[in-house]
Amino acid sequence: MAKQEPIFYGWIVLAACFAISFCWGAYYSYGVFLKPLAADLGQGRGIISSVFSFFMVVSGISGIFIGRMIDKYGTKIPLLISGSITAVGFFLCSQIQAVWQLYLCYGIISIGAGLIFSLPLATVQRWFVKSRGLALGITTAGAGAGILILAPLTAHLISCYGWRSCYVIIGTAVFIVFVVSGLVIVPRPELIGLKPYGKETGGVFQKIEADEEINNWNIIELIHTRAFVLINAIFFFSIMPTYLVTIHICSFATDIGFSKTAAALILGLIFGFSIPGRIFGGLLAEKTGWVKGFFFCCLVCAIIVAWLTIIKGAGLYLFVILYGLFFGSRTPMIPGLAGYLFGTKLLAEMLGIINISAFVGGAVGASLAGFIFDKTGSYYIAFLLGALSWALAGILSLFVKPLQKSQRVTV
Repeated sequence: MAKQEPIFYGWIVLAACFAISFCWGAYYSYGVFLKPLAADLGQGRGIISSVFSFFMVVSGISGIFIGRMIDKYGTKIPLLISGSITAVGFFLCSQIQAVWQLYLCYGIISIGAGLIFSLPLATVQRWFVKSRGLALGITTAGAGAGILILAPLTAHLISCYGWRSCYVIIGTAVFIVFVVSGLVIVPRPELIGLKPYGKETGGVFQKIEADEEINNWNIIELIHTRAFVLINAIFFFSIMPTYLVTIHICSFATDIGFSKTAAALILGLIFGFSIPGRIFGGLLAEKTGWVKGFFFCCLVCAIIVAWLTIIKGAGLYLFVILYGLFFGSRTPMIPGLAGYLFGTKLLAEMLGIINISAFVGGAVGASLAGFIFDKTGSYYIAFLLGALSWALAGILSLFVKPLQKSQRVTV
């Protein structure tokens, strides 16, 4: 029986979740590989960027099954399996000679990457009630730190050793992080005689979770709610422009005169500035609630992305600062909103299901921008669509309402 709050071990779990999120940098750095792969494989940016779209879709599907595995069996086995599969995929990437092989390798990688969203974000919400926004902000800041460091590092490794050797290095690093994290993470504090941090004091995030009736709904009942439909739509429209920018900002930067190294640094800096943004977003949600904070961040991101259609030269650095901060602030809000609405009992599986919408949105954004560029020779239309998508996500968030017992539908 849980008797005390996690004073020390909870922060160890948080650090491990941060490390897992850090590995997002290994996947997001695909934008750095875009031009080298296109050149060596003799393909346009649309085809090469569509590989990442394929990765996103398969990752979303695998995330559902891995999320269910986490909820039922814990975290150690899923982390070991995912780390091994991811490493194999990256190793095989070093041997590709054709586009179909690139698809195959990223399909393998995507199976292992399915847990990288649901596991850390579900785990920290089970360990923290008080300061949950801060804990989510720190966890998602891991992704920002990963891309800040790994994007320019990847560019450096490619220039020194070639993209094939770079894939081997990345695969080895991800495997080590997943396995070590699996050794220290405990999925629930109750398993070691503790209770979630701040369970008794609660706060703005306690309202729904305190309702044990909501927390006892099954997964079928949860996905039949209006809130579930809205969160999926919100996730789609907020992630579509995120990946549109992430995958193509390096190529856009070189198109307007930046060097390859500077372009990779720009990608890294976006996620670098997203680190304080993610922490700020979590703290903002603790004060205002998830919905108001999310709407504000989406509105600002819409304006900033629209600015890319006319940006020139050094103005791109100002974009990096502003977009990084506000895109980062939005990042912890959807998983936090999911935990707030649906409870934590089945949260890993719920996040895996919701993440399908995110990955489909990311796939659409990454591929659409590439094909628009191939057709028009410009990212102008793509960036306008990205801005509209941000605005729509923010507007939809205003319609999210807390679940009520009367909404329960027995299936």
